[in-house]
Amino acid sequence: MNNETHATEAKLSKEDVDNALRLLNQTFINPLTDFGFKRLLANEQNKDILIRFLNAFLSDHIGVITDLTYLPTEQIGITRSQKQVRFDLYCKIQDGSHVIIEMQNAWQKFYANRSLMYSGRAISRNVKRGDREYDIQRVISFNIMGFNMPEFKGRDRYFWRVQLKDNDNKIFSDRLELYFIELPKFAAQNNSWDFTDERVKWLYIFTNIYRMSEDDAMFTEEQDPVFRKFYEESKLSNLSDMEKEQYTKSVLDFEDVQEALECVRENSLREGIEQGIEQGIEQGIEQGRAEKEKQIVLSLMANGFDIPTIIRITGLTEEEVMAAQR
Repeated sequence: MNNETHATEAKLSKEDVDNALRLLNQTFINPLTDFGFKRLLANEQNKDILIRFLNAFLSDHIGVITDLTYLPTEQIGITRSQKQVRFDLYCKIQDGSHVIIEMQNAWQKFYANRSLMYSGRAISRNVKRGDREYDIQRVISFNIMGFNMPEFKGRDRYFWRVQLKDNDNKIFSDRLELYFIELPKFAAQNNSWDFTDERVKWLYIFTNIYRMSEDDAMFTEEQDPVFRKFYEESKLSNLSDMEKEQYTKSVLDFEDVQEALECVRENSLREGIEQGIEQGIEQGIEQGRAEKEKQIVLSLMANGFDIPTIIRITGLTEEEVMAAQR
């Protein structure tokens, strides 16, 4: 996720917000939006929800998380030349491990490198000055993505664990582990979902709750207090007027990103069919993406968005935004 609520800075009137929410016709907020994600998981009073969610995916690999502490998300570079980063969520669990949690909807070509850079920043930050034994705490990078990564192309698995291993497939270091969830691949497996699997249940809820009515949501056990709390915290009716405005802006950002991704996919497919060969498919993907990125940038600028906001919405670099104007 682009780490902030990055819709237009213009204040929406209460009437605008009410009309927008009425058009959305939602009972529950969308957890994939910046506002929804942080309200439901970055909130100290919802720590039990975050713990349960992480355990569904990580407990088999790192052990059961029993407690966590929220850490500052902003990470200043050690030197002036180092890039400042801001995590969506940053926690320390009971064994001292640091957990970075990122929700990224906008497609990013070099997301694998970005996740390594973010992890490296967390590693360098938890080494104490003067520690000659480099007794670093384990860093776990947990990434939820609204797109498929090229590194996992051609494989149906939607949940990936990446470790540092040697030629004999033995662990070289357990100080860094990266996990990736590709939501489009999860959605594509809708004929084989097993709701007794808590991973499936969580991802289904995350990707579908904003489409549900209260009756639809009852498939989750009423006796489960964490899921019951998740549904309660997700209700639009619980939001204050200010929170409704923030959510409306966040939805507009989310829908912009989803529309852009869909256009890229359609353009890429169309070009690929016309080319008919692998080289043509790859060229079609790049040409379609570049053309759509240019259209999105120009449209956002025409609607009064400044360059930093466009960068946050699209996930493009400043150089790419400037190039799209030419």
